Amino acid sequence: RHGERAALRAAALLTVVPTTFFYVLVPMPDVLFLLPLMAFLLFLEAHLARGRRRDLALAAAALALAILVKPIGAGFVLLGALALLAAHGRRAAVPVALFAGTVLLIVSPWVARNYAVFGAASLTNVADATLYKEYVQMAARLRGLPPEQVMTAEVLELRARYDTEFHSVPAPDLAVLRRYATEGMRGH
Repeated sequence: RHGERAALRAAALLTVVPTTFFYVLVPMPDVLFLLPLMAFLLFLEAHLARGRRRDLALAAAALALAILVKPIGAGFVLLGALALLAAHGRRAAVPVALFAGTVLLIVSPWVARNYAVFGAASLTNVADATLYKEYVQMAARLRGLPPEQVMTAEVLELRARYDTEFHSVPAPDLAVLRRYATEGMRGH
């Protein structure tokens, strides 16, 4: 019933999202991302056609699962909200709130976990601080130094470079780096 129309919309979406196109070409867990993403589009299409809240909740849940697999899917929350605004007009507040609330409810435990572990409320743990921590462990092994000494020197250098050159480095990542440098690797 929605087959051809939903497939055309999904294909159109994937052609305008260049990062999705790139990730499809690179061997990564994209099937795990695309499956819930397609389910999101299917359930959203069903909601737009029939107006059932159950379909909307299932669309939001599927999108939340896609976001948990690949955080790049978070951009589709805006797409879903815009589709709901277009379909419901002035009465879109409840459907948009249900949609966004369901996504947030499913995704928020992972964001809380990342905040507790890495000190940043983020959908991913693959951030500058995490990659840097792995680099410091490797550099410490190669130099025969304790990781705390390597981190302190590296963080001070990074901070100096940030102040002069790299204003695009996110401040929360620098805060995490400073925390790693001051606390060492205890408990991490």
